[in-house]
Amino acid sequence: MTDDAAPIDEALDAISDDPGGVAYDDALPPEDTGDGGRGNGPAYDSPKKMTERGIATPTTTPVGMTQLRTHVLGNWGGASLGILARPPRSVRGPSDMPSLHIWGMAFDWQWKKPGPGRRGTDELIAWCITHANDLGIQAVHDYEQCRYWKSYGKRDGWNEATNSADTGFGQPWATWLHIERTWAAANDDRSIDTSLGASPSAPKVAPDTVPLPTTELKLGDRGAAVARMQDFLRMFGFAVFTRSDGQFGARTQTAVKAAQTAFAAKGLYTKTIDGRWGSMTSQAAERYLSGS
Repeated sequence: MTDDAAPIDEALDAISDDPGGVAYDDALPPEDTGDGGRGNGPAYDSPKKMTERGIATPTTTPVGMTQLRTHVLGNWGGASLGILARPPRSVRGPSDMPSLHIWGMAFDWQWKKPGPGRRGTDELIAWCITHANDLGIQAVHDYEQCRYWKSYGKRDGWNEATNSADTGFGQPWATWLHIERTWAAANDDRSIDTSLGASPSAPKVAPDTVPLPTTELKLGDRGAAVARMQDFLRMFGFAVFTRSDGQFGARTQTAVKAAQTAFAAKGLYTKTIDGRWGSMTSQAAERYLSGS
């Protein structure tokens, strides 16, 4: 493949809602197991975890990703290679793992022909890493340089990728970056400038993008409903853990208590601060999401 022949599936362009084109199905590095995380970095929302939580794939590009695309193109130029892959497909290369592009959580950016070249690319990478916490940036894949940066897990920081013509890693024609945001950040409708200028706070997320569990949950429970509850607790800063593992343990109980306390302070919750996710806590969470 030549420098001028980017491997985009043109046949799918007409059915994508993304005006930037059809996103690459990204080649993912191995996923960490366990809780992982640096503690103060953005939590990681992997394809496996998104699937386990039962988070549906959107039909339109998440607003937080369009905000990121607008900011990057306005400040660094280049071209959008897409955000939302439609229809859902697996990643490129020898894998059947779903791509984060099917949830619209990754932005692929062309930095050469057109673009600012390598110097501008390195500047954007440094910007992404510097503002990872503020913007919920969880990964940056630098294909030409055959490396990827992660905000989480045992391999947080820069890692060497596997050189492969199938995935594009290490190839001179692969002049693009793949930038991921967490699910909460991908649905944050604030502009990038507003996000960077704001004091640390919960993202402004539309209520229907946070699938709250409707069943009652308590210490010792397991499953997808617990994971969805943990998603909410992480998204809004009530949790200290960085993964939604679907296990209601002591840290999850503490996080639920923190949420109940915050809800009570806003007049949204009047029951006992007991660390159990019941109907009253769920209703308070819904009102919290709606800004009540």
